[in-house]
Amino acid sequence: MKADIVATADFNDGYISVDLIGHKNNKNEEIVVTGSFILSRASELDNYTNWEKLSTFKLVSERPTRHLINDFTVEQGRKYKYSIQQYNDNGLYSSRIFSNVVFSDFEDIFLYDGNK
Repeated sequence: MKADIVATADFNDGYISVDLIGHKNNKNEEIVVTGSFILSRASELDNYTNWEKLSTFKLVSERPTRHLINDFTVEQGRKYKYSIQQYNDNGLYSSRIFSNVVFSDFEDIFLYDGNK
């Protein structure tokens, strides 16, 4: 996939926003992508070795730039990294594309019931 993952902490509302930003060709047009993908997360707790699957999505000849998730399940005081992998029906996975490292440093307690 020709794209980058950008993770940004929202310190006021207690979550990390994860966005996919597509690369552009020499005509300044975003390169379209087709495939099935897994969005995963790891933390500094185990030196980013245990990748937890957060979601899956498919793209069919689409520009990849999009908002992927607001991650409300991060813990206070931890560093996180996100990744995307393409996979197929035969169980083959591509190399991971990694996000920047984000530190979840919130000044309040947040409760999330799955909707609000």
